Amino acid sequence: MKQQEETYDVIVCGGGMSGFCAAMAAARNGAKTCLIQDRPVLGGNASSEVRVTVHGAACHHSHARESGIIGEALQAERRTNHLHPNENGWINSVQDMALYNLAVSEPNLTLRLNTGVRDVLLDNGRWGMEQLGAWPAATDEKG
Repeated sequence: MKQQEETYDVIVCGGGMSGFCAAMAAARNGAKTCLIQDRPVLGGNASSEVRVTVHGAACHHSHARESGIIGEALQAERRTNHLHPNENGWINSVQDMALYNLAVSEPNLTLRLNTGVRDVLLDNGRWGMEQLGAWPAATDEKG
């Protein structure tokens, strides 16, 4: 299987909402960033696979709203999704594509979907990483 070596300042393992936001923030602050997600979509529980909505500040207060990267993602979803924003209107493939489009539009961010992290080699057993092994989830072979 083909191997390739890449170097990053920041590697985020897990493309749920927290991992997505961490990777976007790192990339926007100038770090060469890789987001590794073992599923075909971003969002974790807030993806179309699980369908748990991102209820935050706006859920319980009519004058509150999400801000930052999550707010940006929710606005991107609402611009393209014209279903009524109830449970089915919020979490569907449009939400998945909104997150995907934001991620691939970020110049400092490399997105690896369907990729699992299998090996991590720490630098002297401390914080920092010397090497990380990841390969497509469809195979158990290192690649």
